[in-house]
Amino acid sequence: MKLLVLTVPSTAYAAAVSSLMWDLCAPAPSTTTQYLYSWIVHPGAHDGPSPVALNVGDGQFYVQPTATADAIIAAASLGDEEAAQLSADILATRGSKVDVEGLLPASIATNLLTRQQAEDQGWFAGE
Repeated sequence: MKLLVLTVPSTAYAAAVSSLMWDLCAPAPSTTTQYLYSWIVHPGAHDGPSPVALNVGDGQFYVQPTATADAIIAAASLGDEEAAQLSADILATRGSKVDVEGLLPASIATNLLTRQQAEDQGWFAGE
């Protein structure tokens, strides 16, 4: 199991990103909002909003053959270089199973936690 800690501490943002990820792997466009990943809010006390993370499971998902990165890039507010790389990576992996870790831009990659790292940071308090 892996957690991707989001750069915006908001469950609404988590829902939007999860829905955009669903759009990358959905077999056909849908008018119904779907989510690829569930999200959790860090249970500890924080100065300001609590961090939010997507549970990306084993980190692998299928990229549909017509997928583009445009909406994900807009939501992530990436710089030009990272946006171009993500777009190229999505185009290169269309129609195949990929590891989310390999698609993450460098500025976000450090936010991907293993189960042990997440436990050490208190994401599963009370389990």
